Amino acid sequence: MPTPKLRRAPRWSMPVLGAAIAALAIAFVVRSLGRDWDRISEAFSDMAIVPAVLALVIAVAAMSAIGALWGVVLTERGAPTPPSTALRWYFVGELGKYIPGGIWPVLGRSELARRSGAPASAAYASTIISLLYLYGAAVLTMAALAPWLDNLPPWSRFILVAGGVAVIGALHPTIGAWVFARLAAISGRPLDIPSPPWGRAVVTVIAYVPAWLLIGTVSWALGMALGFDVAPVALVGATVAAWLAGFLAIPVPGGAGVREAVFVLLCGLPRAEAAAIAVAARVVFVGVDVAGFAVSAPALRWLRASTGE
Repeated sequence: MPTPKLRRAPRWSMPVLGAAIAALAIAFVVRSLGRDWDRISEAFSDMAIVPAVLALVIAVAAMSAIGALWGVVLTERGAPTPPSTALRWYFVGELGKYIPGGIWPVLGRSELARRSGAPASAAYASTIISLLYLYGAAVLTMAALAPWLDNLPPWSRFILVAGGVAVIGALHPTIGAWVFARLAAISGRPLDIPSPPWGRAVVTVIAYVPAWLLIGTVSWALGMALGFDVAPVALVGATVAAWLAGFLAIPVPGGAGVREAVFVLLCGLPRAEAAAIAVAARVVFVGVDVAGFAVSAPALRWLRASTGE
Protein backbone atom coordinates (compact mmCIF):
# COMPACT_ATOMS: atom_id res chain seq x y z
CA MET A 1 0.00 0.00 0.00
CA PRO A 2 1.59 3.34 -0.99
CA THR A 3 2.62 5.70 1.78
CA PRO A 4 0.37 8.77 1.79
CA LYS A 5 2.15 11.99 1.00
CA LEU A 6 1.99 14.84 3.45
CA ARG A 7 0.22 17.87 2.05
CA ARG A 8 2.16 21.10 2.26
CA ALA A 9 0.44 24.10 3.72
CA PRO A 10 -0.36 26.77 1.10
CA ARG A 11 2.34 29.40 0.71
CA TRP A 12 -0.04 32.10 1.85
CA SER A 13 -0.93 30.33 5.10
CA MET A 14 2.06 31.52 7.16
CA PRO A 15 1.65 35.24 6.35
CA VAL A 16 -2.09 34.99 7.00
CA LEU A 17 -1.52 33.19 10.29
CA GLY A 18 1.09 35.76 11.30
CA ALA A 19 -1.24 38.62 10.44
CA ALA A 20 -4.08 37.05 12.44
CA ILE A 21 -1.90 36.52 15.52
CA ALA A 22 -0.51 40.04 15.26
CA ALA A 23 -4.00 41.53 14.87
CA LEU A 24 -5.30 39.76 17.97
CA ALA A 25 -2.27 40.73 20.05
CA ILE A 26 -2.37 44.35 18.89
CA ALA A 27 -6.11 44.51 19.66
CA PHE A 28 -5.37 43.32 23.20
CA VAL A 29 -2.70 45.99 23.68
CA VAL A 30 -4.93 48.73 22.25
CA ARG A 31 -7.79 47.66 24.51
CA SER A 32 -5.43 47.75 27.51
CA LEU A 33 -4.39 51.29 26.59
CA GLY A 34 -7.97 52.37 26.13
CA ARG A 35 -8.92 51.45 29.70
CA ASP A 36 -7.14 54.49 31.07
CA TRP A 37 -6.33 56.52 27.97
CA ASP A 38 -6.71 59.97 29.50
CA ARG A 39 -4.04 59.31 32.12
CA ILE A 40 -1.77 57.46 29.68
CA SER A 41 -1.95 60.23 27.09
CA GLU A 42 -1.11 62.73 29.83
CA ALA A 43 1.88 60.59 30.84
CA PHE A 44 3.16 60.63 27.26
CA SER A 45 2.71 64.38 26.99
CA ASP A 46 4.63 64.87 30.26
CA MET A 47 7.32 62.27 29.49
CA ALA A 48 10.62 63.11 31.20
CA ILE A 49 13.38 63.76 28.66
CA VAL A 50 16.42 62.43 30.53
CA PRO A 51 15.19 58.84 31.18
CA ALA A 52 13.67 58.74 27.67
CA VAL A 53 17.03 59.63 26.12
CA LEU A 54 18.68 57.12 28.46
CA ALA A 55 16.31 54.44 27.12
CA LEU A 56 17.33 55.29 23.56
CA VAL A 57 21.06 55.14 24.38
CA ILE A 58 20.62 51.79 26.17
CA ALA A 59 18.68 50.41 23.20
CA VAL A 60 21.51 51.37 20.84
CA ALA A 61 24.01 49.71 23.18
CA ALA A 62 21.92 46.52 23.39
CA MET A 63 21.50 46.14 19.62
CA SER A 64 25.16 46.98 19.01
CA ALA A 65 26.22 44.34 21.53
CA ILE A 66 24.14 41.71 19.72
CA GLY A 67 25.62 42.74 16.37
CA ALA A 68 29.17 42.66 17.72
CA LEU A 69 28.67 39.21 19.23
CA TRP A 70 27.43 37.95 15.88
CA GLY A 71 30.76 39.17 14.49
CA VAL A 72 32.53 37.09 17.15
CA VAL A 73 30.60 33.99 16.09
CA LEU A 74 31.31 34.78 12.43
CA THR A 75 35.03 35.02 13.18
CA GLU A 76 34.95 31.72 15.07
CA ARG A 77 33.35 30.09 12.02
CA GLY A 78 36.33 30.98 9.85
CA ALA A 79 35.41 34.42 8.54
CA PRO A 80 37.45 37.00 10.52
CA THR A 81 35.30 40.13 10.72
CA PRO A 82 36.07 43.48 12.42
CA PRO A 83 33.34 44.52 14.89
CA SER A 84 32.54 47.67 12.89
CA THR A 85 31.91 45.64 9.73
CA ALA A 86 29.78 43.12 11.59
CA LEU A 87 27.67 45.95 13.00
CA ARG A 88 27.06 47.38 9.52
CA TRP A 89 25.96 44.00 8.17
CA TYR A 90 23.84 43.43 11.26
CA PHE A 91 21.89 46.70 11.12
CA VAL A 92 21.30 46.47 7.37
CA GLY A 93 20.11 42.88 7.64
CA GLU A 94 17.97 43.45 10.73
CA LEU A 95 15.21 45.26 8.85
CA GLY A 96 14.33 41.87 7.38
CA LYS A 97 12.74 40.83 10.67
CA TYR A 98 9.79 43.11 9.88
CA ILE A 99 8.95 41.00 6.81
CA PRO A 100 6.61 38.03 7.49
CA GLY A 101 8.28 34.63 7.59
CA GLY A 102 11.08 34.91 10.14
CA ILE A 103 13.83 33.90 7.71
CA TRP A 104 14.59 37.32 6.23
CA PRO A 105 16.98 38.62 8.91
CA VAL A 106 18.95 35.38 8.53
CA LEU A 107 19.08 35.77 4.75
CA GLY A 108 19.87 39.48 4.96
CA ARG A 109 22.83 39.28 7.30
CA SER A 110 24.14 36.06 5.80
CA GLU A 111 24.02 37.35 2.23
CA LEU A 112 25.74 40.61 3.18
CA ALA A 113 28.55 38.63 4.78
CA ARG A 114 28.77 36.18 1.88
CA ARG A 115 28.81 38.88 -0.80
CA SER A 116 31.56 40.66 1.10
CA GLY A 117 33.84 37.64 0.95
CA ALA A 118 32.84 35.40 3.86
CA PRO A 119 32.38 31.72 2.97
CA ALA A 120 28.67 30.94 2.53
CA SER A 121 28.78 28.15 5.12
CA ALA A 122 30.34 30.47 7.71
CA ALA A 123 27.97 33.33 6.89
CA TYR A 124 24.78 31.30 7.21
CA ALA A 125 25.95 29.09 10.07
CA SER A 126 27.10 32.05 12.15
CA THR A 127 23.76 33.83 11.76
CA ILE A 128 21.70 30.79 12.73
CA ILE A 129 24.00 29.87 15.61
CA SER A 130 24.14 33.44 16.91
CA LEU A 131 20.32 33.52 17.02
CA LEU A 132 20.30 30.25 18.95
CA TYR A 133 22.92 31.65 21.33
CA LEU A 134 20.97 34.90 21.71
CA TYR A 135 17.70 33.25 22.64
CA GLY A 136 19.45 30.56 24.66
CA ALA A 137 20.81 33.45 26.71
CA ALA A 138 17.24 34.76 26.98
CA VAL A 139 16.18 31.46 28.56
CA LEU A 140 19.10 31.65 31.01
CA THR A 141 18.19 35.24 31.88
CA MET A 142 14.55 34.29 32.40
CA ALA A 143 15.54 31.37 34.60
CA ALA A 144 17.50 33.76 36.81
CA LEU A 145 14.75 36.40 36.96
CA ALA A 146 11.73 34.08 37.26
CA PRO A 147 11.43 34.40 41.08
CA TRP A 148 10.61 38.12 40.63
CA LEU A 149 7.83 37.57 38.08
CA ASP A 150 4.75 37.20 40.27
CA ASN A 151 2.44 36.68 37.29
CA LEU A 152 4.22 33.50 36.21
CA PRO A 153 2.50 30.27 37.32
CA PRO A 154 4.69 28.09 39.61
CA TRP A 155 5.06 25.31 37.03
CA SER A 156 6.53 27.74 34.48
CA ARG A 157 9.36 28.61 36.86
CA PHE A 158 10.36 24.96 36.94
CA ILE A 159 10.24 24.84 33.13
CA LEU A 160 12.45 27.94 32.88
CA VAL A 161 15.07 26.50 35.23
CA ALA A 162 14.97 23.19 33.35
CA GLY A 163 15.23 25.15 30.11
CA GLY A 164 18.32 26.96 31.38
CA VAL A 165 19.96 23.63 32.24
CA ALA A 166 18.94 22.27 28.83
CA VAL A 167 20.51 25.26 27.05
CA ILE A 168 23.86 24.63 28.75
CA GLY A 169 23.67 20.91 27.94
CA ALA A 170 22.68 21.51 24.31
CA LEU A 171 25.89 23.47 23.74
CA HIS A 172 27.99 20.30 24.06
CA PRO A 173 29.81 19.55 20.76
CA THR A 174 28.36 16.03 20.63
CA ILE A 175 24.81 17.38 20.58
CA GLY A 176 25.75 20.09 18.10
CA ALA A 177 27.29 17.52 15.75
CA TRP A 178 24.14 15.38 15.98
CA VAL A 179 21.87 18.36 15.20
CA PHE A 180 23.96 19.45 12.21
CA ALA A 181 24.07 15.86 10.91
CA ARG A 182 20.25 15.74 11.01
CA LEU A 183 20.06 19.10 9.22
CA ALA A 184 22.47 17.84 6.56
CA ALA A 185 20.34 14.73 6.07
CA ILE A 186 17.19 16.83 5.68
CA SER A 187 18.79 19.33 3.28
CA GLY A 188 20.58 16.62 1.28
CA ARG A 189 23.86 18.50 1.32
CA PRO A 190 26.84 18.43 3.70
CA LEU A 191 27.03 21.23 6.26
CA ASP A 192 30.54 22.33 7.15
CA ILE A 193 29.60 23.64 10.60
CA PRO A 194 32.06 22.56 13.29
CA SER A 195 30.85 22.75 16.87
CA PRO A 196 33.03 24.93 19.14
CA PRO A 197 34.40 23.56 22.42
CA TRP A 198 31.76 23.37 25.13
CA GLY A 199 33.44 25.96 27.34
CA ARG A 200 33.72 28.53 24.55
CA ALA A 201 30.08 28.03 23.53
CA VAL A 202 28.89 28.51 27.12
CA VAL A 203 30.98 31.68 27.47
CA THR A 204 29.55 33.06 24.21
CA VAL A 205 25.96 32.41 25.31
CA ILE A 206 26.60 34.03 28.69
CA ALA A 207 28.12 37.01 26.85
CA TYR A 208 24.66 37.66 25.37
CA VAL A 209 23.06 37.97 28.83
CA PRO A 210 24.15 41.63 29.35
CA ALA A 211 22.44 42.51 26.05
CA TRP A 212 19.18 41.10 27.44
CA LEU A 213 19.62 43.03 30.66
CA LEU A 214 20.09 46.18 28.60
CA ILE A 215 16.96 45.44 26.56
CA GLY A 216 14.99 45.00 29.76
CA THR A 217 16.46 48.18 31.23
CA VAL A 218 14.98 50.11 28.30
CA SER A 219 11.51 49.21 29.62
CA TRP A 220 12.46 50.37 33.11
CA ALA A 221 13.84 53.68 31.81
CA LEU A 222 10.69 54.29 29.77
CA GLY A 223 8.53 53.50 32.80
CA MET A 224 10.49 56.09 34.75
CA ALA A 225 10.15 58.58 31.88
CA LEU A 226 6.36 58.11 31.93
CA GLY A 227 6.23 58.61 35.70
CA PHE A 228 5.04 55.10 36.60
CA ASP A 229 5.96 53.23 39.79
CA VAL A 230 8.06 50.44 38.27
CA ALA A 231 9.98 47.49 39.72
CA PRO A 232 13.23 47.13 37.72
CA VAL A 233 13.75 43.37 37.99
CA ALA A 234 10.14 42.52 37.19
CA LEU A 235 10.21 44.78 34.13
CA VAL A 236 13.48 43.31 32.87
CA GLY A 237 12.17 39.76 33.30
CA ALA A 238 8.89 40.55 31.57
CA THR A 239 10.73 42.22 28.70
CA VAL A 240 13.01 39.24 28.10
CA ALA A 241 10.02 36.87 28.21
CA ALA A 242 8.17 39.10 25.76
CA TRP A 243 11.05 39.15 23.27
CA LEU A 244 11.41 35.38 23.56
CA ALA A 245 7.69 34.96 22.82
CA GLY A 246 7.99 37.34 19.88
CA PHE A 247 10.88 35.30 18.47
CA LEU A 248 8.94 32.04 18.82
CA ALA A 249 5.95 33.57 17.01
CA ILE A 250 7.78 33.01 13.72
CA PRO A 251 4.95 34.00 11.33
CA VAL A 252 4.54 37.40 13.03
CA PRO A 253 6.87 40.11 11.59
CA GLY A 254 9.12 41.37 14.38
CA GLY A 255 6.84 39.73 16.95
CA ALA A 256 4.47 42.69 16.46
CA GLY A 257 1.76 42.71 19.10
CA VAL A 258 2.87 39.40 20.59
CA ARG A 259 5.83 40.98 22.35
CA GLU A 260 3.70 43.79 23.74
CA ALA A 261 0.86 41.49 24.86
CA VAL A 262 3.19 39.14 26.76
CA PHE A 263 4.87 42.10 28.45
CA VAL A 264 1.48 43.47 29.55
CA LEU A 265 0.52 40.11 31.02
CA LEU A 266 3.77 39.48 32.90
CA CYS A 267 5.19 42.78 34.13
CA GLY A 268 2.81 43.18 37.08
CA LEU A 269 1.79 46.76 36.29
CA PRO A 270 -1.76 47.93 35.57
CA ARG A 271 -2.52 46.96 31.99
CA ALA A 272 -2.77 50.49 30.67
CA GLU A 273 0.63 51.44 32.12
CA ALA A 274 2.21 48.21 30.89
CA ALA A 275 0.82 48.74 27.39
CA ALA A 276 2.15 52.31 27.34
CA ILE A 277 5.66 51.10 28.21
CA ALA A 278 5.45 48.28 25.66
CA VAL A 279 4.37 50.61 22.86
CA ALA A 280 7.05 53.17 23.77
CA ALA A 281 9.69 50.41 23.79
CA ARG A 282 8.55 49.22 20.35
CA VAL A 283 8.92 52.75 18.99
CA VAL A 284 12.41 53.05 20.50
CA PHE A 285 13.69 49.76 19.08
CA VAL A 286 12.15 50.32 15.64
CA GLY A 287 13.81 53.74 15.66
CA VAL A 288 17.16 52.16 16.52
CA ASP A 289 16.76 49.60 13.71
CA VAL A 290 15.86 52.28 11.15
CA ALA A 291 18.63 54.64 12.29
CA GLY A 292 21.13 51.77 12.27
CA PHE A 293 20.13 50.93 8.71
CA ALA A 294 20.29 54.60 7.64
CA VAL A 295 23.83 54.92 8.98
CA SER A 296 25.13 51.48 7.98
CA ALA A 297 23.79 51.17 4.42
CA PRO A 298 25.66 54.20 3.00
CA ALA A 299 28.79 53.13 4.90
CA LEU A 300 28.58 49.68 3.29
CA ARG A 301 28.15 51.18 -0.18
CA TRP A 302 31.15 53.45 0.36
CA LEU A 303 33.24 50.55 1.65
CA ARG A 304 32.37 48.40 -1.37
CA ALA A 305 33.10 51.25 -3.77
CA SER A 306 36.46 51.96 -2.15
CA THR A 307 37.50 48.30 -2.24
CA GLY A 308 36.13 47.70 -5.74
CA GLU A 309 33.71 44.96 -4.64
